[in-house]
Amino acid sequence: MANFVKVGKVSDIKDKQMKSFQISGKTILISRFGGKFYATDEKCTHVGGPLSNGKLSDNIITCPWHGSKFDIKTGSVVEGPAKTPLKTFEVKVEGEDLLVNLQ
Repeated sequence: MANFVKVGKVSDIKDKQMKSFQISGKTILISRFGGKFYATDEKCTHVGGPLSNGKLSDNIITCPWHGSKFDIKTGSVVEGPAKTPLKTFEVKVEGEDLLVNLQ
């Protein structure tokens, strides 16, 4: 069962940017690329680096601490040292609102 929660507005994130949001006790990273929104855990799975302080290039997030790279679409590790993929969350847009499925 979907549990969509409003996190912000479409205008909060420009294309090729990302922003972290606190939602129900979780920190979620929302990235916008190619006009679409993607949500993942905000912490790197290597040692917990803050991905919101990293770099978004195309659809790849690079962790600022040790350089692990993740695909924002799937959460998969593109380059280590991380070995565990990021958890991803479904995002939908309703009007100007951004909603994330926390399930």
